[in-house]
Amino acid sequence: MLLSLCEWLGSTDLSTTIRESLWVYPMLHWWHILSNTFMFGTIVFLDLRLIGIGFAKRRVTDIAEQLLPWTWFGWAMMFASGALIFTSDPVKYYGNFFFRVKLVLMLLAGVNALLFHSTIYRGVAAWNEGKAPARARIAGAISLASWVAIVMVGRAVGYFQ
Repeated sequence: MLLSLCEWLGSTDLSTTIRESLWVYPMLHWWHILSNTFMFGTIVFLDLRLIGIGFAKRRVTDIAEQLLPWTWFGWAMMFASGALIFTSDPVKYYGNFFFRVKLVLMLLAGVNALLFHSTIYRGVAAWNEGKAPARARIAGAISLASWVAIVMVGRAVGYFQ
């Protein structure tokens, strides 16, 4: 079923245009790398604060309030550019082991963020200025490790087709 959907998507005019364009496909990759910079570059600061490695004198909520809008902006750009890159040759990506690993890691990172913000972060007032509780430190470590792995595996996607 998924393979049939990928075959159909790969036969569309949009897929052909992206795949055969001299400029569109490379620009989408540039856009994807830039959006990764926004997303990972902002997430890393909050994760480091949660883990206790950096920014210990800054309130967690101050860091989150300043950076999360940029994180969401980066995520939206990353999602859009990634979807268009996938559209360029969906059958190739469907069969790519590293692409599948990347999707699983992105799911893990998303679930981790959802659980953190819907549970642990609700009690931030109690630990906002001090050391984060163990659950927050674990969530920060999982987030940081997930995003490092996503970037690494994402780079491998293009080299192992």
